[in-house]
Amino acid sequence: MQRNIVSSLQLEKIKIIKLLEPLFFGYMFYSYLAYSLQIYIPWITVAWLLLLALGSFWAGNWTKRGKILIVLMCATTGAHLLIQILVHDVPVTAPYNFPFLFWPVTGIVVYVLASRAGFMKRLAFIMFGIGLVLHFFAVSSVEGVYSRLFLNANSGIDNANDYGIWLAFCSLIFWLWGWKEIRRASRLFFWACALLAVIMSMQTVSRTALLSLGVACIIGMRGIPRKYWFGAFLGLGMIFLMLNYLPFFNTEIQYYQDRLNEDTGRTIIWSASIPLIEAHPWLGYGTDVLGGHNAVNVKGKILPLNSPHDPFILLWLGSGIIPVITFSLLWLMALIQSIRFRPNSPLDYDAFPLVVFGITAMLFLNLAFAEVWCVAILAYSYVLLGSSVAKARGLSYQKKQKMDPNFHSITGKSL
Repeated sequence: MQRNIVSSLQLEKIKIIKLLEPLFFGYMFYSYLAYSLQIYIPWITVAWLLLLALGSFWAGNWTKRGKILIVLMCATTGAHLLIQILVHDVPVTAPYNFPFLFWPVTGIVVYVLASRAGFMKRLAFIMFGIGLVLHFFAVSSVEGVYSRLFLNANSGIDNANDYGIWLAFCSLIFWLWGWKEIRRASRLFFWACALLAVIMSMQTVSRTALLSLGVACIIGMRGIPRKYWFGAFLGLGMIFLMLNYLPFFNTEIQYYQDRLNEDTGRTIIWSASIPLIEAHPWLGYGTDVLGGHNAVNVKGKILPLNSPHDPFILLWLGSGIIPVITFSLLWLMALIQSIRFRPNSPLDYDAFPLVVFGITAMLFLNLAFAEVWCVAILAYSYVLLGSSVAKARGLSYQKKQKMDPNFHSITGKSL
C-alpha cells in the first residue's frame, strides 16, 4: 500500500516536471520578447518565476550535488545582499544587486529541468528562436571604424556582448549535438543552425562571444570519436575560410580585426582593482560606487572605481571576500568535476566544454552569470556530475546496447 502511494507520488512529480518545462520556456519568451512587443508587465515575470520555483522545489529530485548548487548560490546571494544593505546601505534594487535576487530562484527551476534528457538542446532552440525574433528589433550602431548590433535597453539582452554570447551558446549546443546525430540530414541541420547562430553573433562584433565559442569548440573535440577529428577540423577550417573570403563575412572579420586593436580598458580596470581590493578586502565599497566617475583615496592615490567587467572583481569590490569564496567554490566544483566526467549516454553532453564556455564568457562581463544560459550550464553540470540521473541514463543506454546489436554507439538510436 505504502509503495503504491510512493509510486503514485513519483508519477505526479514527473508529470509536473513535464509541465514545468513548457511553462519555463513560456516565461523566457515573455521575459525577453514582451517589451519589444509592447506587452510587458514587470510583476508577471516575477510571479511566473516564483511559481515555477515552488513547483520545481516540490517536484524535483534533489540529489546531494543539487543541494550544494542551490546552497552555494543562495550563500553568494545572501552574503552579497546582506553586506550591501547592512554595511553599505545600498538597496536590493541597485543595478549590481537586483540580478542576484533571482539568480538562485532561476537555478532551482533550471536544475530540475536539466535532469530531463535533451533539455539543453531544447533550451538552445528556444533561445535561438528568441534571438531570431529579437534580431528584427536590433539596431546597428557605428563605433569608430566598425558597426555592431545592439538591442533595446529593456529587451532583457540589452548589451551587444550579451546578445553575441546568447547566440554563441546556441551555436555551441548545435555543434556538439550535430555529432550525436546518425542521419546526415539531421547532422547538417544542426550544423547549419550552429553556423547561422555564429553569423548572427558575429554581427555584434563581440570578442568575448567568439573567444568563448572557439575555446569551447576545441575542448568539445574530446567528446567526438577520434575517427571524426579530421572531418571536424576540416569543417572548422572551411568555415574559417568562408568567413574570411566571402564579401559579407569578410566585412564582419574586418570589424573583429579593427576591434583587436581597440583597448576597452578591461586590463587597466583589472590592474587598478588590485590596490582597491587590498585596501578593503573584507567588506568592499558597496556596488553603488562602482562605475561612473567615482574614485577613492588609497594610500594617497586617487583611484577610480570603474565598472569591473568581471563578476569576481564585482563581488570583491562590492561586498568583500565572503561572497567571492562561495561564488568561486560554485564554479570550481563544476570545472573540476566536469574535467573528470564523461557522458554516460548519448543523451548527455560533455559538461566540460560547456563549463569552459560559461567561465570564459562571464569573466569579461559583470552579470553574465545570471543569464539563463549560464545558470543552465551550472545546473546541467551539477545534475550530471556523479548523480543518480547520469548513472540511470548510462545503465539504460548499456541495456539497449546489449538488447539491440544495431544500436548506434554515438547517437543512441537503432540503425
